[in-house]
Parts: sequence; structure tokens; C-alpha cells
Amino acid sequence: MKTLSRLTLIGAFMLVCAGWLINCKGTGSVNAIGLETQPYLKEVIYSDWINTDRWVNTRIFDLPARSFELSNEKLTTQKLENSEIYIYSKVGESDSVHLLPYTDTSTENDVRFDYTNPREQTLRLVSIGLNGTLNAPQPSSFRYVVVPKILPSKMSLNMTDYTAVENALGLPE
Repeated sequence: MKTLSRLTLIGAFMLVCAGWLINCKGTGSVNAIGLETQPYLKEVIYSDWINTDRWVNTRIFDLPARSFELSNEKLTTQKLENSEIYIYSKVGESDSVHLLPYTDTSTENDVRFDYTNPREQTLRLVSIGLNGTLNAPQPSSFRYVVVPKILPSKMSLNMTDYTAVENALGLPE
């Protein structure tokens, strides 16, 4: 009876281990890219870091604002319908990278950074003074990354983590 009980216990243990091994996906890093994601990676469009030194003053919702336009012939309506746009910013003297939309609360007036896609092949960056004032523009740079909608989920990629995005997509500095 003891032998039968031990065999049952050992068999159950082996069955659990076998099931675990079959279902185990491992703990690979994000940039361990599988064959199923490689075709989507070829469709990624990205820019270099672009310094925004030519802001145009405007008003948005009767608040002081500035805008800056970026153009790229690859940003077609068809491409953007099947993709997601992620715009990352470095604002001020900090090297911190933020995904837009982003509100900078480090100064006395809160500044909201956002973007629109007003027409084909154009992205418009905007900064809005949320407290009704907008000081001189801080040094800032932006980078856009356009990825097929399915790619972040296929790679389990958190697009808000710029370092992970940079590593997974092989973006140059």
C-alpha cells in the first residue's frame, strides 16, 4: 500500500513538472525577438532626436501655446491607419524621456506637451501653458516612433518605457 502511495505521489509530481515544462514560456528579455515579429519590425518608422528651436506662438482653447511641425513622406494616411504613433520628449536640462502627452510641472506654470496629426505626412507638436502663461521655451527634443498596432502586444513591449522600446526596436541614440 505504501509503494502504491509513493508511486502515485511520484507520478503526480512528474505530471505537474511535465505540464509546467510544456507551458513554460521562459523569462527572456524584451529584445529576444521571435520570428513572428520580424515582419512587423520592418514596418517601424522612427526619427532621430529633433531639437525644437522654431516654435510658433498660437492659442489653444484660449490658452497660450506654441506649435512645431515635423514632416516625413512615410507618414501616409494608410500607414497611420494601421499603426500607432508614439512621441517621446526630452524637455529642459533633464535627460528624462517622457511619452506624449506629458505635463511638465517643474516650473511655476504647468506646460502640457501633446501632438496632433493635422494632415498627411505631418505631425504637429504643441506646448500649452495650462496656468494661462507660457514662459520662454525650454530646450527640448522629440522623437517619434511609428509601429504596427499589433507589434507591442506580440513583443509584450511597454511603449511608455523608452529604454525598453529603444532596446527592443534597436533604435540608435
